[in-house]
Amino acid sequence: MNSGERCRLLLEAYERTTELEAFALARQDAVYLGELQTKKNRLIEGLCRHLPEAEFEDSERERWNGRIAALTEKQGEHLRQVGQELAQLKSSLAETSFATRHIRQVRHAYVPAESRSDEVPGISGLA
Repeated sequence: MNSGERCRLLLEAYERTTELEAFALARQDAVYLGELQTKKNRLIEGLCRHLPEAEFEDSERERWNGRIAALTEKQGEHLRQVGQELAQLKSSLAETSFATRHIRQVRHAYVPAESRSDEVPGISGLA
């Protein structure tokens, strides 16, 4: 397999990984998303490593360089977006945790000990 074919395969893998990211974001799976980001970074590094060795015509090489530059820029933009979404998720989780603690405090203050439980209706298992 020559370097040009490797570059094409690496680019295809990068595109498949991008599709998997949408799935990870929908599931709000930060761990899987982090693994995919690491994989995408390695794929870009592989592209950059194999591109100089690839047997392309000058015009095709320029097109590849442009694609890699666009991918790198797109990856940076995507990382910023994912970071913002994760920050919102963290904030939402903190708000839910705060609300759960507040409900428990109110229940302990106003509900007699013998008739209260530790679980908050509709929010059990959080906090």
